[in-house]
Amino acid sequence: MRSRRTSRIEAAAGGGCCPAAVAASGDEGLGPVGGLVLAAAAVAMAFVVAPPALAADQSVPLGAQSGTGDDREHLKRKLQETLDRLDGKPARRGGAHGKQDPHAALAPEALVRVALQHQAEGRPDHAVSTLNDALRRYPGNPRLLTVRGSLLLQQDKTADALRDLEAAAQAAPDDPAILVNRAQGYRRFGDRTRALADLDRAIEIDPDFVAARFNRGSMHFNAQRFDAALVDFEHCVAVDPHAPPPYFNLAITREQLGDRSGAAADLRRFLELTDTKAWRELAEKRLAALEAAEPAASRGD
Repeated sequence: MRSRRTSRIEAAAGGGCCPAAVAASGDEGLGPVGGLVLAAAAVAMAFVVAPPALAADQSVPLGAQSGTGDDREHLKRKLQETLDRLDGKPARRGGAHGKQDPHAALAPEALVRVALQHQAEGRPDHAVSTLNDALRRYPGNPRLLTVRGSLLLQQDKTADALRDLEAAAQAAPDDPAILVNRAQGYRRFGDRTRALADLDRAIEIDPDFVAARFNRGSMHFNAQRFDAALVDFEHCVAVDPHAPPPYFNLAITREQLGDRSGAAADLRRFLELTDTKAWRELAEKRLAALEAAEPAASRGD
């Protein structure tokens, strides 16, 4: 498992760590990949970062999207056994849920995992419903509020999401993950001043928190503060050199600053790390253009 201070970036689609979209920057050219969202599934112009207590080796196994009925029942039982172990309860018999309410005695972290399981299997309404029930039992829990706010952001329910994220930040004002999420809510409302303030505060608390660095770098890029964006993206790759997304943003930032050879090197590294077809195609086209420009520049064309 990576340390708390690394990004733990993982894409919800395509099974790899890869940009979900490119945001426009100004009137022309490529803009940076958009912000990171601390939840279980990507939205447009977003990445996924597992919350600190939900690192990959702590998550529940995903249910099958296909396969026989026996396969699905087996996976359901294994999921329930995992959740039971989290709460120190003996394994159940006679089916996935037996005669009990499977969520009746779960702790908040286990309920988060149930919600993220629903989300990963394409049941966003069930995910939010699980968190609604959880918050009735654990009112004001900042983890539950943060995850529900993140999922509501993905459903474009920005006002509801921001209410959750503001409540979470009030309960845990020094949690950088909550601040990064709330910044996303502010950005959706167009309040870039408060979004940037949240990211600045998150980085003050944890200078190596890649989600905050990545999002702030994207905001600097879109404001044409390319030198500041470069600092944040370079910090991202220094902290987590195996995560693809920062290399793409670093490349287009270097290109804006006139460093074509550096941009090409970053794109090559990006291509080494990502296996998502659409993004490989985009990076390959950009790299070809940069490599074609280098001989022309050397000839003074």
